[in-house]
Amino acid sequence: MNRRRIRIIAIALLGAFQIVAAWASDFTVADKALRSGDYSAALAALKAQPTESLADLYGLLLRQGEIALGTGNPKLAEEFFEKAGFQMPTATEAQAGLIRALLAQGRFKEANTEARRALKEAPENAQLIVAVAELENRSGNSEAALSRLGAAQSSATQRPLIDAHLFRMAQAGILIERGRYADARKTLKDWLSQHPQDADALDALGQVEYALGNTVEGNRLRATAAMRFHTQGDEMKAAAIQEWLSAMNLFAPPPAAPPPRITEPTTPPPREIKPQEQPTPPPTSPPTPRALPEAKFEAIRIPRGVSIKTGSGFVIDNGERVVTNAHVIGTAKQLTVRNGIGKVRKAWVEAINQEDDLAVLRLETPYPGAWAIPRDRIEEPRPGRSCYVLGYPLSGTLGTTWPALTSGLISRTDGGMGGYMQITASLNSGNSGGPVMDDQGRLIGIVVAKLDTLKYAEKHGQMPEDVNFAIRPSLLMRLLNTLQQKVSDSSPGLARMDAESVYELMLPSVVLIVAPQTGAN
Repeated sequence: MNRRRIRIIAIALLGAFQIVAAWASDFTVADKALRSGDYSAALAALKAQPTESLADLYGLLLRQGEIALGTGNPKLAEEFFEKAGFQMPTATEAQAGLIRALLAQGRFKEANTEARRALKEAPENAQLIVAVAELENRSGNSEAALSRLGAAQSSATQRPLIDAHLFRMAQAGILIERGRYADARKTLKDWLSQHPQDADALDALGQVEYALGNTVEGNRLRATAAMRFHTQGDEMKAAAIQEWLSAMNLFAPPPAAPPPRITEPTTPPPREIKPQEQPTPPPTSPPTPRALPEAKFEAIRIPRGVSIKTGSGFVIDNGERVVTNAHVIGTAKQLTVRNGIGKVRKAWVEAINQEDDLAVLRLETPYPGAWAIPRDRIEEPRPGRSCYVLGYPLSGTLGTTWPALTSGLISRTDGGMGGYMQITASLNSGNSGGPVMDDQGRLIGIVVAKLDTLKYAEKHGQMPEDVNFAIRPSLLMRLLNTLQQKVSDSSPGLARMDAESVYELMLPSVVLIVAPQTGAN
């Protein structure tokens, strides 16, 4: 679907869009530019800003951190927030910024430790509450995140209006990400009934309506939001919505920097692989821990007037290939992938098996081999074991940055459908093609999202409830064994890991796939 990403949680967390009242009032020009996402203008304003006091220096460092985050440089943002915290150790804005910077780098455990420590010291701080909720959501515990935000909202009448806005938008963002559109719509409508001029909420509601298929109402709400932003002086937000409404296909990622120019390769036609006898799965061993590289998100650009499909995938074969579902590819010839730390690559279809719903993409420029899942970490699942699903749920809403993690169990390894297994992990559109991992970092399945219940009922005579399926690794190995591999990759073992460790391990390996469709507008 051609629409901007609905990840409203970013609005709630990004301090550049919500400048707290404690900051010095001398930064009015920079703050206005930050709220609009005009980081160049914000930086120019800061360069002209005198720093005559400790409060001025603290405010300067905070805003520099927000600019670094907004332009896709979380490592630099971390340095600014740390310096700000050193200037004023008791101030919570720097702590909240540091947590977001750590999270943006995929340093999940550090962010979680810092957030809970900071929240213990300042349990009523709105930014910290939202940061902890986001961490809970990212680790697959969305119910705990929503409960935390709900409790905070119950005391919002005693808080500044900006805190109530922060909680409500964060809650809506989590509901949207988890595919609970009806709940998100209710949350936003309840807020707008009391605050009808809130342009951010109007824009979010418009995107929810669009996602639900109510295109006319979605466009009307977004157009109204654009007018409100214009009235408030947020010209960049207004212009972005107008461009979206006219083009309906702008993929706008966090960074402002243009993407690197890459020469398009000569694309060989994909080979259609027919099912054959299942090979014996290769021997397995657990993964090796690796240092997480710096996250800096690169841009993805899609030509106007081109429809796209999006989904998830994962890196294999020393960083040279990506695996996903065949239905994610559609009619695409050239594709773009971006991994969980923001690195973009061009790709084309190397092999595809429509019957098994599997496709292998060849990357024009390989990722580092350490980011790939080695073939000896591909193992058949066992029933009753824990599993983790990583991917980009609802990635068709565009702008998706980090993969989400959900946890569950392997309920059946046969799934009642040949090469499929049944899992209890929650899935949404966009998860398709993502990896299913065990607690030792081994690949034990490939997501195919929710079962088509109507087709299943026609074939099997019964209507299943909330049934989620994944493709078993044996089908993937059957496809991979038809492709030449330069070097046999391998990895020694690790002990069992918690969800946070699995997430950090897999962050460079899980990719968002953007597939421009040919012959369709």
